Amino acid sequence: LEIRDKRPFIGFHSNDLTSPTELENYVWYHIAYQYTGSEQRIYLNGELNAFRETSHYEGTVGNTLIGIWFKGFIDEVRVWNVARTQEQIQETMNQPLENPELLENLVGYWNFDGGFDGRIVDDLSQYNNDGTLQGDAYIADVIYVSPEGSDTTGDGTAEKPYKTIQKGIDESGRNDIVQALPGIYK
Repeated sequence: LEIRDKRPFIGFHSNDLTSPTELENYVWYHIAYQYTGSEQRIYLNGELNAFRETSHYEGTVGNTLIGIWFKGFIDEVRVWNVARTQEQIQETMNQPLENPELLENLVGYWNFDGGFDGRIVDDLSQYNNDGTLQGDAYIADVIYVSPEGSDTTGDGTAEKPYKTIQKGIDESGRNDIVQALPGIYK
């Protein structure tokens, strides 16, 4: 999740379990929520951040149960039918899942990298639980720029970024994100 507006919750809500950490605007965070049947846990950037015992779970991603919408970006949403360990969360938290359709306990995976039909987002797990965008949600394309890129042969992908930030801006649309990779720009 990238936070665009501070909220008392961090992109999902379940029976008032919220992070005690105040998150910064315009910063990406990895958030994992875990429900074991008797406990709820929030992992923030791979570390246990909030915990409580409970026998009930009802939750959403991107809004609270009372209809307050998350303001920010959400990417790489995964739903598992097992409580993953902290080590398992840390192993895959900063990378896309490889061959998600073969992962036995993965019941939903939406990476928002393509496969959109209007407001429908494809589930890449074996279960095909396609999602529907709600409210003002939209899919943002990411345009990459890097000092090692090229404005003539680049295409704005992570593999072939543009060289200048201005080229990325020129090639972006209204809802796109221009991602400047680390380096020195001239």
